[in-house]
Amino acid sequence: MSLEGQVALVTGASRGIGAEILAFQNRQQGPAAVAALFAPTEADCRQARRLVDDLAGIERRVSELRRRITTPDAPLGHKK
Repeated sequence: MSLEGQVALVTGASRGIGAEILAFQNRQQGPAAVAALFAPTEADCRQARRLVDDLAGIERRVSELRRRITTPDAPLGHKK
């Protein structure tokens, strides 16, 4: 095979490989690929948000109980 033929063969092959690489890259940048990449992190964030919300609820409940116990007319927390 001539040198020109070898160059054409290599150039054509590299264009084909380049096109495949670009196609692969485009597939990996799509919404589904991004969603799959961050799905575990998103689930962890949702769980953390639920835990924070649960903690806020517990804090409100404790505050309410503390208020009820420390009021002067409460049956608990004061000796009569």
